[in-house]
Amino acid sequence: MKKIIKLLIIVMVMMTGVQVSYGQNFTALFGTWRPSTPITNTQYTKITFVNLIANTKAKISDANNNHIEYNLKAIPNGGLETLLPIEIKKLYGYDAKKVFVRLYNQNNRLRVVRKVYEYDRNGTLLNSNPTIDSIIYEKAIFNNNLNPNKPTNLQPGNLINNGTIIKKYLDVNEDGTNKKLPIATSYNITNVKFQTLYVDDDKDCNKKTSEFSNNKAEFFGDIKIKIFKSATALNSDLGRIFSQYFKGNLFSSYFIELNALKLSTETYKSNFQVASADYNQTRIVFFGKLMEINPLIDGESGCETEIDYLLGSKNGDSSKDLYLKDLVNGDNYIDLKTSKNTMRIHFTIKPN
Repeated sequence: MKKIIKLLIIVMVMMTGVQVSYGQNFTALFGTWRPSTPITNTQYTKITFVNLIANTKAKISDANNNHIEYNLKAIPNGGLETLLPIEIKKLYGYDAKKVFVRLYNQNNRLRVVRKVYEYDRNGTLLNSNPTIDSIIYEKAIFNNNLNPNKPTNLQPGNLINNGTIIKKYLDVNEDGTNKKLPIATSYNITNVKFQTLYVDDDKDCNKKTSEFSNNKAEFFGDIKIKIFKSATALNSDLGRIFSQYFKGNLFSSYFIELNALKLSTETYKSNFQVASADYNQTRIVFFGKLMEINPLIDGESGCETEIDYLLGSKNGDSSKDLYLKDLVNGDNYIDLKTSKNTMRIHFTIKPN
């Protein structure tokens, strides 16, 4: 009996030692981290921030830069992995791909690794340990020189800092000042470009793909930019920035390859006026309709057409907006998105 008790004590001490060692391994990494290099893979949601709360919990940014709390588990090589996927891609009604996140301590810097696992309809794993990317993250440092309770290089958002929701980062100039769009009497919107953050492999009725349509997103639609100085009062209509109508076949759609940027060829007004008193309420409104289609399935194929509305619906137009006060002085973007597709609209705005 004494031998058994002695053995149990040894085991408990060993277990305690492992926990302490494991905790010390990540304690230095507690806090908020952001990528030190650009995340190039855009097929899956980028991780803008990671807030490591404990050895068992982390808050990770989603596609809308909201921080979602995930439980973590230890993995054999000394890292941590989310118990649940941070993103799921469905295919024909089942979970075809699941993205998990792994965290590592690399010389007291956080390495974030995204893993994507593919499954068949029965939930059987089809691949093993595939890595999307592996990026070193750096500590998110706040500029508290003027007021320790109100960082100066931030804008409204949902960054978690030591467990508290405050702000999300805004790019800063070399002199440390932020790029917040200043109050002015007039502005210019220029350099409108379109980008797709997701492409699918379109298949025809016989489940065959086309080399032409692979690695591309195919859009139809009509989008205008309007400036509203209040919830209902129109300030200015800048006109159409995107226009692609059906021209007899689905291959007349607007093609965008993954990671490509396409400059708008529409003629739109760039200048608009804003009274200083209206600055906080003035919105840039993207109005109209946008859909992504499968060009291999038309109305005469006998298969159900595949149409994904990113803006509006078959019954009418809709809008998405940005407030001037939430923009930076220079390059900005807005995402029109669903669970399947995303069109990112880039634009430059500066005061005159």
